[in-house]
Amino acid sequence: MDKLNERIIQAHSTSIKNIHIIEKTPSTMDLAKVVIQENSPTPALFIANEQTKTRGRFQRDYFAMKGKGIYMSALIQLDETTNELPQYTVLAAVALVKAIEKLSNKRPQIKWVNDIYLNHKKITGILAEGITSSTTNRLSHVIVGIGVNYQITQFPEEIAQKAGSLFEENEEGIPSRNALIAEIWNQFFEWLKKDYIAEYKKYSFVLGKKVVFEKKGVVYTGKAVDIDAKGELLVQTNSELLRLSSGEISLAEIDGVVYKKLE
Repeated sequence: MDKLNERIIQAHSTSIKNIHIIEKTPSTMDLAKVVIQENSPTPALFIANEQTKTRGRFQRDYFAMKGKGIYMSALIQLDETTNELPQYTVLAAVALVKAIEKLSNKRPQIKWVNDIYLNHKKITGILAEGITSSTTNRLSHVIVGIGVNYQITQFPEEIAQKAGSLFEENEEGIPSRNALIAEIWNQFFEWLKKDYIAEYKKYSFVLGKKVVFEKKGVVYTGKAVDIDAKGELLVQTNSELLRLSSGEISLAEIDGVVYKKLE
């Protein structure tokens, strides 16, 4: 059985040794927030076999299934003297695709900004949340949450056409969840020292495509032309070049494929 095991993950990990596995929790991100108050060693990783209150960007729900997914959050302490913080969501996306490619024959792609797709279906979501120190009023920690549809065979009807799984139910020769978890964070800290923005662009299936999105109540159509050092998407419309922030914009359509209905 593919049972989560702290010692196995630690043995494969080159970056995180402070690992906590929980059988069931509403949110691994909330667990990480509690630890901040305890001054525990960081980086620390919190993994749940079952997560009951998953959430993504804009507080959207994320489907989870007991024992069939990877639900985890890493707590990372920041250097408060640093003004330029890494784009952790972008970095995590690179780490995910690199880890998946290293341990399997899958070739995933990235939908800006935080979704990993395989065979045109979403298999992973990422959420990064900064924590501000009450004493210095500066960012003191970041929590990077990751949810992976590792081996889910059935999805709710409302998302069945859009959600996919990294591996099939009886697929052979696949890495264990333990090995994949360790490799994701190995890649994360390795790429932290490299040009992960350039690598992110290589896996993007958005760049060069026609996109549709809504900004301040106005629907725009344009061509995605670049991703800048802040992880913002540059879109050229007929009249102007727009910079889209991951915190305020979701792409509704890419090259005619609808990913989110505009309200």
